[in-house]
Amino acid sequence: MKLRLFKISSSSSSLSLALTLALAIFANAAEQRIVLTPGWNIISLNVDPREMYREGEERGPDIELMFAQLQRGERNLLDVLQDDSSRLYRPNLGIREIPYWNLTRGYRAKPEEQVELVFEGETIPADAPIILNTGWNCIAYYPNYELPASLPDFYVLSPIIANVIWARDERGSFMKPRFPFSNMRPWRPGRGYLVEVDTIVILHYPPPLSIKSPSAPQQFSILSLYPNPFNSETSLKYSISTPSEIKVDIVDVCGRSIEILFEGSLNNGRYELKWNAANCPAGIYYFRLITSYRTTITKGLLIR
Repeated sequence: MKLRLFKISSSSSSLSLALTLALAIFANAAEQRIVLTPGWNIISLNVDPREMYREGEERGPDIELMFAQLQRGERNLLDVLQDDSSRLYRPNLGIREIPYWNLTRGYRAKPEEQVELVFEGETIPADAPIILNTGWNCIAYYPNYELPASLPDFYVLSPIIANVIWARDERGSFMKPRFPFSNMRPWRPGRGYLVEVDTIVILHYPPPLSIKSPSAPQQFSILSLYPNPFNSETSLKYSISTPSEIKVDIVDVCGRSIEILFEGSLNNGRYELKWNAANCPAGIYYFRLITSYRTTITKGLLIR
């Protein structure tokens, strides 16, 4: 990172202020290294490399400046970069359809050989908002820690899980919460991910599982859904270990909440809720338990 110089007076107060400003700059500074392997990669940034912005462009860093580090003589080791609007950047062919890097998005990148990219800048907060439009989105991953994408919680996308149809990584592994299924590895820094949603949503990545807020349950789980499959009525049993605000609802396969079974405060313990589905059509339904800390779902099959 380039040093920034301050002109200061000889007074102790001015010197103290200048040192405070300098420390503030470096306190949030970080370096991110991203390895691109042969073939297609999906990548994203969790730092904001301000030194790579063009003058007068505040929307994001310049694509050419970002990948100038891969220039080797007259050839660039990046074959092609593609955004989620299918626009291309191919430096060796003179194709420059992507004017700047949108920090909220992920990009597909294909190098000619294995390379490493290095970016320096201010750290983007792990829970900074990312807007997802209806349909497929290629999104950035901001946390500097890994988050699990496995059953039963699909934790990495738990804040918006009711609206997620599919999610996929660069390896072809995917999650389908409404099935429910996932063979995805934990999401990790430097990678981007494809996510399909059924409406416009705003994603804030959750905290690491090892960090729990004082009011969050240390254990929160669905014990059973019985009978399942069921005809007309079934019982959901669940437990929490710390007093918490909780909401339990039923979600259909389109992601719509069709009935709230409970909403309020509960002490630690085991609980049971019954759902009478006499007026609902046969099919798959999801039982969703929501607290401020996490969301847990389980699938039920209503038969006639």
